[in-house]
Amino acid sequence: MQKDNAITNDSSTTIGPSPRPLCLCGKKNAPRRAFTLVEIMIAVVIVGLLASVVTINVRSYMLKAKQNIARQTLATTVNALETFYALNNRYPTNEEGLDVLCKPTEKDPEPLLDKFPIDPWGNPLQYNSTGKTYELICHSEDGPPIRADELQEKSNTK
Repeated sequence: MQKDNAITNDSSTTIGPSPRPLCLCGKKNAPRRAFTLVEIMIAVVIVGLLASVVTINVRSYMLKAKQNIARQTLATTVNALETFYALNNRYPTNEEGLDVLCKPTEKDPEPLLDKFPIDPWGNPLQYNSTGKTYELICHSEDGPPIRADELQEKSNTK
């Protein structure tokens, strides 16, 4: 007995007819092998649109985060300046700058700042002093400069 289009092996199990070869001749019931170029292009366009929407929405959060880091850097530097004033009864001169806050002194063996203050954009803070007052500014690349005295005004209104 011979079965039609069936292959038998030595363990007497029957393997069905061999699969039909794929036809790319445009017949309706022919199985598809891959995505068409149009389907791939549509998927690429959708991914591109989603990426652009996400990028636009995330940028504002990144800007706010950098501004908050700049405010925190200013607040830490203001705290170190006030500590320096309490120890020396003066603010650092323009010649000393903020470098003096990063070095140990006779009155304070520990430096007031661990490292020189740099804003999130990689720029050093601008420090101007008259001896009795000072001005500390962070120049933002994405907005107006942030001033230390503005931070103090905001903390007093809370």
